[in-house]
Amino acid sequence: MTSEKIEPIDALWDDVTEIVAYKLDMLSYDVICLGFRLRGSDTFIEVAEECSGYKELLVAVEQQFPLAENWFSKVAFPAFELNWLTLWKAESVG
Repeated sequence: MTSEKIEPIDALWDDVTEIVAYKLDMLSYDVICLGFRLRGSDTFIEVAEECSGYKELLVAVEQQFPLAENWFSKVAFPAFELNWLTLWKAESVG
């Protein structure tokens, strides 16, 4: 995580083309992150578990998308590894 200014982003669920989860190694602990790729973008919008509203966002994401099974444990373990995992990807992006 960086000390960059956090800007709110407005997006529709229909704009999401891919969702990933991964971990950032913070030396003495890990931070689990969700990444959202939006239509027309090559980069992911990162939301860390330490961010305000993360739990509510996760509940909403799980209601909107059929995420990869047992994704949390696949990302959480082993510790201090990136463990990049695609949780959901649109079948066709156009």
